[in-house]
Amino acid sequence: MEKKQELKSNKVQNIIEQIPSSILRYGIIVIASTLIILTIMASMIPYGTTYNGDVSFSSITRSKDSINCDIQIQFIARALDGESAQGQQILIKEGHLIAHGKIISLSDIRNNHNQQKAVVRFWGPEIEPLENTNASFSIHYIKGNLLNCYLGFAK
Repeated sequence: MEKKQELKSNKVQNIIEQIPSSILRYGIIVIASTLIILTIMASMIPYGTTYNGDVSFSSITRSKDSINCDIQIQFIARALDGESAQGQQILIKEGHLIAHGKIISLSDIRNNHNQQKAVVRFWGPEIEPLENTNASFSIHYIKGNLLNCYLGFAK
């Protein structure tokens, strides 16, 4: 019985002491390198959510270098809360007209038509034809990167 245990331990010892073949060493290097590259790529890919809906313009206030608009936003599927929306870029589309703006404030309170009040700042005159009209919008809210989302750190 002791001889069998010694033989097994000697065999195990020989296997442990054996230098891995070159194909095994290179395989480990390739797998580790691939995992490192995938981790780096996942940390560079932004992760976010796109919010879409309809917008109606209430009033437009012009200043020296920008235009502030009071608007009513109605989200289609899911809504963005006011704190998260602040500072986010908004894209307004109506026909061939496209305008880019920045959300200054968004109310969390909804009216009877499920609309939220918002103030959006635009920097060009392309928004002026939309005064007192309705249009569609999209907000792409970036939460972090893909790696943070996968690890559960995204907001």
